[in-house]
Amino acid sequence: MNNVYGFIYGKNDASNLQHALPSLLKQDLDYYLYVDDGSSDQSITIAQEFGFDVIKARNNGHSWLGTPKLSLTVNKGIEAMRGSNFFVISGSDIILPGDYVKTLIHLMEENPKIVFASGMIEGESYNIHLPKGAGRVHRASYWWRYISKHRFCWIWESFPVYKAQSQGFKTVLVPSLKMRTLRKSAWRKKNQVYAMKQLGVFPIYALFRAFRQSGLDGIVSYLCCHDPVIDEEVANWEKLRNIHRILRLWKR
Repeated sequence: MNNVYGFIYGKNDASNLQHALPSLLKQDLDYYLYVDDGSSDQSITIAQEFGFDVIKARNNGHSWLGTPKLSLTVNKGIEAMRGSNFFVISGSDIILPGDYVKTLIHLMEENPKIVFASGMIEGESYNIHLPKGAGRVHRASYWWRYISKHRFCWIWESFPVYKAQSQGFKTVLVPSLKMRTLRKSAWRKKNQVYAMKQLGVFPIYALFRAFRQSGLDGIVSYLCCHDPVIDEEVANWEKLRNIHRILRLWKR
């Protein structure tokens, strides 16, 4: 593999970094970076001891986990990925299996239409067309031409995947590649409602999903959310996809 870069981002996660950093080192990349989101523990020192370059995204403050603000931290790491052909982003709580990145890049080199790929996280549900944010390998040429940086929105991590799909590119999740997380993901149901609004999900379909996830509270949250659609082309593609799903269900 040539010009394959990678970075891990985290905040006050020194104990988990002791395991996450070595798992990325085993991927035999060309460049390693740790992006610190304002830690007050020994996270930066530990990353330096493992030979990682370090970027301090901010000095202190409350955790941005689960909010659009985290995209600002991740974007600082992505900017340092310039010059790579592929780059991988992982979290401070993620353990990658051996040859993880090599396997995904081999798949992407065999099919140039694949622009994002990941494995699955043990114990979490998955969709083979929706690569995880953690452990996601990016085709750099696609990223810099069409995405450049994450949007400041609730769907900042998943939006590039939908954008690529709407353009006819492929995004894949490989179930046989199993990552392990050192803590359970904390995705809030209300965030999912906001995400549907920003993505431009067809309203009837969005209300149905909001009700299934959170009952009447989900419907109220959706109707009260006034966040704008972030990309009209993606929104139009998503609405057509939702309508086709509704029609398939209707025919049953």
